[in-house]
Amino acid sequence: SKPGTGRHPGVRAAWMTLRNFYIEHEDKTEISIQSIEISPILFKHDVDSAGEESDVDGAGDVAESTEYARRYLTRLIGGVDDLLQKHVDIKNADGNKITISSNLLSSEINCRYAKTAEPVLEFAVVISSEYGSLKRKYGWRLPEHHMYRLSIDLLRRARTAIRALQETYKLPAYHISYFEELLQATADEEVRRILLHAIRDEQESKGALTNLLSERWSKIDDPLSSELKLLAEKYDRFITAASQNGLFSTIFGAPEWQELRKAYEKSFAAALALSEISESSLIGMLTRAFLIVEPRPLNLDDTWHADVHERSGVATILHPSVVDMLEAQVIYLTRSFN
Repeated sequence: SKPGTGRHPGVRAAWMTLRNFYIEHEDKTEISIQSIEISPILFKHDVDSAGEESDVDGAGDVAESTEYARRYLTRLIGGVDDLLQKHVDIKNADGNKITISSNLLSSEINCRYAKTAEPVLEFAVVISSEYGSLKRKYGWRLPEHHMYRLSIDLLRRARTAIRALQETYKLPAYHISYFEELLQATADEEVRRILLHAIRDEQESKGALTNLLSERWSKIDDPLSSELKLLAEKYDRFITAASQNGLFSTIFGAPEWQELRKAYEKSFAAALALSEISESSLIGMLTRAFLIVEPRPLNLDDTWHADVHERSGVATILHPSVVDMLEAQVIYLTRSFN
């Protein structure tokens, strides 16, 4: 079976297995499930030491290749196991709780390098009850334009570019090739393929972002200066954590996301508290921070960083509002399951 490219394959697969279980036991008047176990079978991957597609035939030493794959899988779904076990709470009709066990990031997972085949995470869902157990196998397809994989690429690209900056405070607005094509795209798959090609065609991280809080702007005495500097600091920490440990782990199991959210809210609260927009020279930075925006001509230097108008922008997983939406979606899915 194929749970597809949904946002949460473990939850969807568990639902499908539960449905099959109840269909098989529809003649029973009362069913009591003891546990639901989600375990990995095989991670067929195409990543090398850089976490990107390999350009060589084979990935060298098997143990080394497996370690690369596990690191990549951690960035891909890190935190999902804890999320399922802590937030999915289902009970039998008699009120007894059903134990949820998820170990998709098991250290024992079998990883296989396959350059030409489509990557897939194969896993099994086992439901145990008084009538025995039911096991179903699933495959989570991970083509190179899968949104989870693109999210990893965007996060690592952002982290590399931010770390390369020399300034003390780093408040990024992002840039990407094919920006106009991205704005004109209407279908979800078209958007993902444009993002993929833009990232793949990029030879270096230079030009990937503009630091809105350049040295000149960061020295301005402004009502929003302290809030924006704190926001830049918290954002840097969030990007680092998410790119290394995975989005789910960072959103639900680490302090970086909540600290970023609070700093972002505080920045807007400070901006809204101003009686006039003209009281702040930096307020325009909030209109484009963390968005993918059109790059400006070099002759403009940093004069546009705080303009109050931005013609267009694209919000990705690099923007706090999208992270907030992802968090709300996952909470909704787990509560709906419950």
